[in-house]
Formats: sequence, structure tokens, C-alpha cells
Amino acid sequence: MPPEALDARISEIRIQGIRSLEDVTLPLDGLKVLIGTNGSGKSSLIEACEILSRIPKTDFTDQLMGIHGGFFWLRQQGAQRIQFAVKGRDAKASEKDPERPFSYELSLIEQNGAVAIERERLDYGPMPGKTEPLHVIRRSGASIKVFDPVQGQLIDPTDASSTSTILSGVGIPFRQPARELVAKLLSSIQVHLPFDVRPAWALREQKLRSHLRESELLQPAETLSRYGKNLANAYHSLRNDGADRWEETLELIQMGLGEAIQEVVFPPDPSGGAVALALRLRGLRDPVPAAAISEGTLAYLAHVALYRLRARPALLAFDEPEVHLHPRLLARVVSFYESLGRQQPVLLATHSDALLDALSDPVNSVILCSLDSKGRTVLTHPDAEALTRWRKNYAGFAELRAGGHEAAVFRPAGDTG
Repeated sequence: MPPEALDARISEIRIQGIRSLEDVTLPLDGLKVLIGTNGSGKSSLIEACEILSRIPKTDFTDQLMGIHGGFFWLRQQGAQRIQFAVKGRDAKASEKDPERPFSYELSLIEQNGAVAIERERLDYGPMPGKTEPLHVIRRSGASIKVFDPVQGQLIDPTDASSTSTILSGVGIPFRQPARELVAKLLSSIQVHLPFDVRPAWALREQKLRSHLRESELLQPAETLSRYGKNLANAYHSLRNDGADRWEETLELIQMGLGEAIQEVVFPPDPSGGAVALALRLRGLRDPVPAAAISEGTLAYLAHVALYRLRARPALLAFDEPEVHLHPRLLARVVSFYESLGRQQPVLLATHSDALLDALSDPVNSVILCSLDSKGRTVLTHPDAEALTRWRKNYAGFAELRAGGHEAAVFRPAGDTG
């Protein structure tokens, strides 16, 4: 079983002005799976999650320019600003008041060819005995106000940065618990892309290295890094996380890859201070090193590590988790993310019919991304009754999508058909 749920969680994100995402609100409750044709907005939503994770960083606007391309690559044609909004709940605020909602908003504009912060706002609560939420952050252009818990009022932090969000804490000379909570949640968002499991020969041909297939400096791993780069360290940490937990992890590996796998081992590296990953197989004298493990096997090992490591992000997003996986293995991986979804929000984007057919609750999980007549992304959900009628005659989503019959099952919010 995955670790316990977070005390606070994100329940909704809203994105405005990014590519085809003119104004999209995405509820985050359990496992959500984005489907749709190429260019319908799935990857833009995944990238928006990554941008959210960068908002609390002190060099946020620099990263938005250098990594995400700034307004030139992000902004929807004709849009004057890019806006992000996040809603959630602090589930353990106090014993007497166990849940408090929060909402955070950020508006960005282009200024002299760079990204500038136009507005920023954070509300928390209401607090006990109050009817209105606590205004924690209020920013409009150069006017910046942050609530000081000691003084009990909004004050002007004169050292606040014009290029960092207030959520980053730059220039805030006092502790502000609500700001710190939301900053921690956003910073913990994890966005994954297909694991880099290219075969060793292809890497040598391109004179590239693979962190998954070679030794890496030994260090603790609380979570799996993007592309699975710290896979050896991840398994080394899992191996030392108690005998019972390791037995459960090994059982998941064997259930997916077969009983021939006896153990995950870590051959000593001649350089010292480094760790590599290998599999001990029944009937073979020597362990099989990661360099010789197939792409699908290595990808499955990475999914198991992501599932089993203890760190829990506020949101786990994964673009095309099905890459390299046989449908049987993929079905098991889907069960991992459904289990995680009972503890935290999980967002997957996929083109895989096998993934869709492996879902236990497609009505509440699947979201169809499509473009309207003006090229704007629209999100629709399966209608429970329509899907039930469909399943009386057809096997599942694979046949539905192959025949182009999504419109018969998916309905916009509030449309009863």
C-alpha cells in the first residue's frame, strides 16, 4: 500500500491563456486520465502543472523564460495575460476546525520582452469565528501586501522581489504559515515524462549516457526523478526501507515480470561511492545489469519505484505512462496509479486504449480534451448512463475511440443530453 495521504491537498487548477487553454478548469480528485487527439491540449495541461511547481522558486520568471519559452511559446494567440489559479484544502488546520479551504491566483503579462507579475493573491480560511477568508497575499503591480500574523494585518514587505512571486518568500521577514503551506504544495508537484530507457547500443551510437543503465553517485532517494534518472538510488533506498516493505516491493516486481526474478541487487562499482542496478534471475549465475535489461522491464521497474517511494506530491502528473509497456504490464501500472489516486491527485495523459480499458472507474476518471470551432480546448466527461448503454454492445473505450463515437458518450458539464 502507498503511504498515508497528505494533510493538505490541491482540489482544482484553472489555466487561462496558454496555447489552446483559453480558460480550462480541471478538478483533481483521485485519478484523472486525459484523452484526445494530438493538439487538443493534453500536453499543455501537463506542462501547466510543471509551471505551477515552479511558481514558489526564487527564479520563477527566469525559468518561465529559459525553460518554457516565455510568452512567445506559451501565450494563446491574442491573449493579453497568462493566469493560474489553484484551490485546495488544509485538512489538519486544527482539531476544532479540521478543514480550511485556500485559493491562490497568479496573473502574468509581457513587459519589455520579459515576463512580469501582474497580480498575485492568496486567501486562506475563513479562520475560526470569521465568515470571510484571511487575505494572505495581495499584489497588484508594484503594490504588495502580505498578512503578518504578529501584527494581525497586511503589511508592505519592502524587500519583496519584482521578479519572484510572494509565494517564494523572497523579502518576507516573518513566518506566514498559509503562504508556506501553499508554496510547499506547489513545489511538491511532480511531472513525469516517459522514462529514458533507450537501449545501451542506441546511447553509444549517439555518444550519450543513461542514468538508468549506469552507476550513479550513491545518495538517498525519497522520490523518482524525471525520466527515472535516479532509479538505482531509488531501489537502493527501497531496499533499505525495512524488510517488510521490501518484500512487498519485490512481490510487485515478480507479479509483473515473473517469478524468475529473485532479487534486485547493486553490484559494487570500482570507482567507489556509486551504485548500479541489476536483477538476479533464477538459473543464471551472474546478475543481469541494467545496461542489458529490456526497455519495457526497466520502465516497469521505474513505475514500481515511483509507486513505492514514500514521498507524496500534492499532484502527480504523467504524460504517456504507457510507453514501452506490454498491455498486461500496463494494466498493473494503472492499478498503481488508481491506488495512489486514493491518497493524492493523479493526472495521466494518454493515447493508449489498453490503459483506458484497464481503468476500474472510467466514468469518474476519463476526461476528453477536444477543440471547439475557435481552436479552444474543451473538457468533457463520460456520461454514466450513455457509457453503460455503450458497454452492452461494445468491449470498451478502445472500440469507442476506434469508431470515433466519443460524442455518444462524452457530455459537457451540465449537459444532460
